[in-house]
Amino acid sequence: MKSLVRIQKNKNITLPVWAMKKYRVALGDYLQVAETPAGLVLKPIKIVDADQAWFWTREWQEGEAEAGKDIREGRVRNFRNVKELAKNLRS
Repeated sequence: MKSLVRIQKNKNITLPVWAMKKYRVALGDYLQVAETPAGLVLKPIKIVDADQAWFWTREWQEGEAEAGKDIREGRVRNFRNVKELAKNLRS
């Protein structure tokens, strides 16, 4: 899709609703502006606090996906206490 936007006062632009929905952009989000041979490109960028960056690494996300699959397929057990867990590990 294409839309025409106009540069407003203070150099602001308004993104079309369809673009915000399609690219999951919300008020307050950041967009990276890059120059390409075809013109300017806006790319949504999610800023993550440094103390939370580990969670978004490829390795951690792969582990999260694996854990989710194990849960969905019933390969996870809950224990009431450590004694119960230890007993299960010994058996």
